Formats: sequence, C-alpha cells, structure tokens
Amino acid sequence: MLWNLHTNDVVLDVELKEHLERRLLFALSRFDPKILKVDVHLADENGPKGGLDKSCQIHVRLSGQADVVARTVDADWKVCIDLATTRAGHNVRRALARKREQQSRLA
Repeated sequence: MLWNLHTNDVVLDVELKEHLERRLLFALSRFDPKILKVDVHLADENGPKGGLDKSCQIHVRLSGQADVVARTVDADWKVCIDLATTRAGHNVRRALARKREQQSRLA
C-alpha cells in the first residue's frame, strides 16, 4: 500500500511514524487491492499551546469509486492517529460494501 505523509511544521519522532504506519497497515491492509493511494495529513493548529488542536486527516483513493476521508482532532498524537485510522478503515469498508450492493442490484 502506497501512502504519503504531509505535515504542517509538525516534527514527528521515529516512534510516532512507526505507530502511524502500524495503524495504517492494521486498518487498511485487507483493502489493499482496492486502494490506489493513501495521504495522511497531520497538523498542529495551535502549536505548543496545547489543547484539542492536533488533527489527523486520512484521504484514501479507491479504485473505481469516490475517495474516502477520515478526520479526527485530539490533544494527543497517538489517540488522534488511532481514531483516524480506525475511522478510515470503517469508512473504506462501508464504501466498498455500498459498491458491492449497487453492483449486485444491477446484475
């Protein structure tokens, strides 16, 4: 699965990058044949001020259908990544199920 990381002045340590990759693979690897590309956008809106300002947006480009986007905001990077990857996996599963259902109706 091809994925790209985009950040807005966010410095991620190796541990957090590995956590992100593990979570992406866990949530999306079973859909790998249908996924063309995954873009992950991390942003810290308020900088070092703290609060619910860390956002993770995952944009999944699927083969032959509309893209899926999952976005979460939290105060902790790991929680934010966990929620976004879980939501992305659920959204991709639902999108593919809808596609199968539409195809079965047409057949």
